[in-house]
Amino acid sequence: MKDGVNNPYVSPMLAKFHEGLQKAILAGAEFDGLRVQTEFYAKQLSEAGVDTTCFRYKGMTHAFIDKLGHLSQAEDLCIEIAKAIREL
Repeated sequence: MKDGVNNPYVSPMLAKFHEGLQKAILAGAEFDGLRVQTEFYAKQLSEAGVDTTCFRYKGMTHAFIDKLGHLSQAEDLCIEIAKAIREL
């Protein structure tokens, strides 16, 4: 097994294959240092035939979901996550 950041369990976009994975929902923020990686992984999943939804919340920064009750975007993301869980 690979160690550190090259381990696909740490960074799933480094996995050799993405086919056969379960439906995925990914959320990123416009001003998140991980936004590019999030959107790249969503592209990898989609290209592998995985049912993938990727949201980019404009004007938001990393971890904006912890502002639930203060930001409407955080509430929207919680609603989207709950909707995806109900569809499982």
